[in-house]
Amino acid sequence: MNKAKFVLQMVILLALLGAGLWYRYLRSDSFKIKRQLNGLCEDLRKGIAEGNTSTALKTVSLGNRLDDRVTIRVHDIPIAGEFSAEEVVSHASRASLSCQIIDVRLLDSTVTIEKDGKSALADCVFRARAVSDENAMDDEFHVDIVLVKNSSGEWRFRSFEESKILQR
Repeated sequence: MNKAKFVLQMVILLALLGAGLWYRYLRSDSFKIKRQLNGLCEDLRKGIAEGNTSTALKTVSLGNRLDDRVTIRVHDIPIAGEFSAEEVVSHASRASLSCQIIDVRLLDSTVTIEKDGKSALADCVFRARAVSDENAMDDEFHVDIVLVKNSSGEWRFRSFEESKILQR
């Protein structure tokens, strides 16, 4: 009987320890940023049979991921400079309308959180594919992304700049 009680106590202790570590990991800033990166890819993705409702929801989601001012400097992306979040969403919506397929995938990412805990740098590799009536594009991008934490503790994208090492 004592052996069964001991085993039960150990199982409960391990379950609590596992739950605690799992909870801590899911609440980490690094995990939240990687979730934002994957969400960004999902918001930009468009399937051939995607409806207007899905597109509208993705547009709203994209806007919620961006900081008030966003800088974009990546080759093969037709916009460059500093924009408001609304302007970026507008450009993304126009791109979505002009393409039948947009597929953006995060291939690799390394997240470095600044000591103040309010900003972070994500060194990412994306694969993007877009197909329209006129042409198709399939390329990899190595992008340095700056994120900032807003007052409610959510990470927002502030800038997207092509890595200096791989610039063409």
